[in-house]
Amino acid sequence: MMLNIQDLHTYYGAIEVLLGISIEVQEGELVCVIGANGAGKSTLMHSIVGLAPQKQGKTFFFGDDISKLPAYKIARSGLSLVPEERQLFNDLTVQENLIMGAYSRKKSEIQQSFSFIFDLFPRLAERRQQRAGTLSGGEQQMLAIARALMSQPRLLLLDEPSLGLAPLLVAEIFKTIQRLNNEGLTILLVEQNANMALSIASRGYVLSTGSVYLEGPSDELRQNPEVQSAYLGGSSGSSKW
Repeated sequence: MMLNIQDLHTYYGAIEVLLGISIEVQEGELVCVIGANGAGKSTLMHSIVGLAPQKQGKTFFFGDDISKLPAYKIARSGLSLVPEERQLFNDLTVQENLIMGAYSRKKSEIQQSFSFIFDLFPRLAERRQQRAGTLSGGEQQMLAIARALMSQPRLLLLDEPSLGLAPLLVAEIFKTIQRLNNEGLTILLVEQNANMALSIASRGYVLSTGSVYLEGPSDELRQNPEVQSAYLGGSSGSSKW
């Protein structure tokens, strides 16, 4: 198993945000996590990569306990996070942002990654000398994903990649995510656009107030009356959320 999270509890100050979450991701999977605002989705991602310290529970990556490792060591082990709202280096160029993503790799290896990135995102090739802060929202999201890919992660974590994007750009970003998974990259996707997330993921988890409320194959979750009512525009009656 690639990622195995057991009974994860995370606090912000005295407030417990994650109340004993357990999830797993097998190598090669695309797994999504959906839930309302405040459900704990971003806190889960931050906990995995060491940005929100775990107070209780264990996180295993290929069998190694990474629960107490600092964030930079977790990144070097092969996990890469695309954070919510991108968090680019706005005053640096596209190319300089990409180089920052490859900081832990040898210079001789970086050029091959550039070729892959610019094939995946041709618009970034056209704008490689443009400052990141002057890109459109869609281009900034492409750059955020590309920067994470420059580290050659074994597990890519995506936190709300559709946030603030027009529908056509959302479709383009999700097509790219699916392509990356089809080419062998394991992905854990946190997303409020439940319909899009469940359409490309093999399995999913539904978070509610810091706990896993539902889990299962994506097709089953899409047919669940509560998921339909809360996230997919259905009218199947009352919902827990």
